Amino acid sequence: MQKVFFISDHYFGHKHIIDFESRPFTEAEEMNEAMIEKWNAVVGKGDKVFHLGDFSWSD
Repeated sequence: MQKVFFISDHYFGHKHIIDFESRPFTEAEEMNEAMIEKWNAVVGKGDKVFHLGDFSWSD
């Protein structure tokens, strides 16, 4: 059965979001890897995702 997700504000690659949002990472690459791993553990190939904004950031 297809799942539907609504999400926003990943901020992949945004090193300053770690401090702004008190995320538990020391660098952006570590944060990116953790978010991708968690995403892949939940979101399946046939699922539908609506990403509402602030997907990534380039410093």
